[in-house]
Amino acid sequence: MAMMSTRPPHASLLRLLPLIAWAGVVVVQLAHAELQVTLGAITKAWADRQDKVVSAKFSWKEHRVHPKGTLGDGREAGDAKPVTTPANDVAFDLTHTLTFDGAKMRYTWKGKVWNSEGSGVVDQDYVGSFNGLAPKVLWPRGATGHPVGTIMQGKKLLDVNQLQNLPLLMTYRAMHSTMGLFDPKEFMLSDRQGIVSGRKCVLLKQVNGGAITYWVDAENHYLMRYATEKDGKTGIQIDLSYTPHPDYGQVLSGWRAVVYGVNGRLTESSESQVTDYSINLKIPDDEFELEFPPGTRVSDLTTPSDIGDYTDYIVRKNGEKRAITADENLKATYEQLVNTDSGKALAPHWLLSKWIIGGNLALLASMLAYAAWRLWSKRASRKQTG
Repeated sequence: MAMMSTRPPHASLLRLLPLIAWAGVVVVQLAHAELQVTLGAITKAWADRQDKVVSAKFSWKEHRVHPKGTLGDGREAGDAKPVTTPANDVAFDLTHTLTFDGAKMRYTWKGKVWNSEGSGVVDQDYVGSFNGLAPKVLWPRGATGHPVGTIMQGKKLLDVNQLQNLPLLMTYRAMHSTMGLFDPKEFMLSDRQGIVSGRKCVLLKQVNGGAITYWVDAENHYLMRYATEKDGKTGIQIDLSYTPHPDYGQVLSGWRAVVYGVNGRLTESSESQVTDYSINLKIPDDEFELEFPPGTRVSDLTTPSDIGDYTDYIVRKNGEKRAITADENLKATYEQLVNTDSGKALAPHWLLSKWIIGGNLALLASMLAYAAWRLWSKRASRKQTG
């Protein structure tokens, strides 16, 4: 239920009061609650949009910046001297694609990430997919130097909680069972109303002092214009933009985001621009299947083993799974695992495989045969000369 304004009647004239200026977005507060909006009307509009957009595929480019000195813990392990990490501003580009159809979802990105151990940026790819049965994720390349995969528990991808996906999912899957981020029971309509990017908006905020707020366009399909999450000094802010569409009203075209760390300093800023999209297209089921390539080290969180409540294995070229034992999981390197059979990664070098043993025996036999031939040759030569 919307809260009524407590402002006196003589404040009925529109007055604009500066409220917030985050991420280049200025929100000004309306002097009185002139917009007649209910939480029910907003949730209905969001549900209708969700039903209308059954499937979609969006691609976008992101330019991300980490300011100087805003990553890492500020000092090396065991060293009391402060360390500036990164030493200079770090900027790089990424490409993303989000695809969904009903309850199925696939999210990919390519680009770079900050590698705290190597103190620099490294190339990184990522694929996450949910086929309606089991969510899977894959890092084909990155800081580990080899592909890494995970079979997750549950009935949704954890990527629904990623900052990069929030604008699209809040626009087209706000209350979806596996992708939704909005529960109407956790929010209330504030009596604060304002103008965001030239649009008159109402404010949704979490009940019981929650940290999340949404500024919603009251005059244009209740689109989300601005989102914030603030907990103490940490915070996230997102500013969304749209472009007109003849069939779907407004389509998300881009967004800007900033992230503040525990000390209140800006740790990340990004600007994303949609490069391509298709709505209500037919998407083949196999697009939501994720097969781990040979050489991938996989953690299956749905199957227990002697390691614990999960199973680790290496995918072979023939699709077989080379199980990783508890001892190997703690001590063996990736190279030892991929070049041995299960349980043999930590064996002495000469016992690493039957091939090596067979090869050593064959070599020994050849050497003995050669030595015997040499001995016979010498004896035959002596008889001839004698």
